[in-house]
Amino acid sequence: MLPRGKPVRCDGYENYSFVIPRHQRRDVFLSDQDVTDKVFRYDFARLGCPFTLLKNEPFKPIIDLYDGETFIKEVRANYILWEQHGRTEYTYSTTMKQAGCISEAQRWEKMVKSVQVEEKDSAWSKLNYRSCFEEPANNSSPNVDLNQPYEILNSSISSSQILWNDVGIFVFTLKVVDPEFSFCNLTVEIAVQVNAVRGLMEEIPTFVVLGSSSLIIIIMVVSAYYTLFRCVD
Repeated sequence: MLPRGKPVRCDGYENYSFVIPRHQRRDVFLSDQDVTDKVFRYDFARLGCPFTLLKNEPFKPIIDLYDGETFIKEVRANYILWEQHGRTEYTYSTTMKQAGCISEAQRWEKMVKSVQVEEKDSAWSKLNYRSCFEEPANNSSPNVDLNQPYEILNSSISSSQILWNDVGIFVFTLKVVDPEFSFCNLTVEIAVQVNAVRGLMEEIPTFVVLGSSSLIIIIMVVSAYYTLFRCVD
C-alpha cells in the first residue's frame, strides 16, 4: 500500500530530529518513569518525505493498493491511524453520532488499554474490529456516549478527517481493519509536517516590501520614459 500524492523530493529531513514534550504524549504510551521531553530522530530512510500541511488543513490520506509496482485499486475499506510517538495534538472531525453509530465505536486508546498484548500495534486489527452500526452482541452499554470522536476512516466524503491542534512532525501507522477487504495485514507508515498558519499581521510586512518595490520600479520606468521623451524633443 502507498499513500497517494506523497512528495518524492524534500530537503532537510535526512538528519532531522524533533522534540515532543512529555505532556503532549498519551499516557498509554508512557511508563511511570517517563517524565521528560523526548527527542526523536526522523527516520528518512524508512519514512521518506512527509506530507506538508498547514495547521488549518484537515488530513485524510488516500491509499492505493499495489502488487509490486503494479497499481491494483484504491483502498476503500475502513482503516485506522495511530501516532507512533503518542502525540495528542490532533483530533477527528466527526463524532460517533455524526457518523451514524448506534453503539459505541472502537477507539485506539481504549483498545490498547483493554487488550493485553505486548505490542500496542496489535491491539486493534481486522481480527477484533467491530462495527458501530450494529447493536452490540451483549447489549451491555445502553447509555453510551456517542459524542466521542469517530476514529475510523475511509475514502467516503462523509468520513472523519484528522484535525490539527498544534504544529510539528506526526508519524502515523495506517492499518486496514475491514475484515472483508483482505486476508493480509495491510499497513503503511505516513509522516506529516504540520506548519503554523501565518496571520494577517505577519503577512503585512511582505505586502509592504512587495508594494514598495513595485512602486519604485514604476517610478523608475516613468522617469526613464520622460527623460527619453525630453531628449528626443
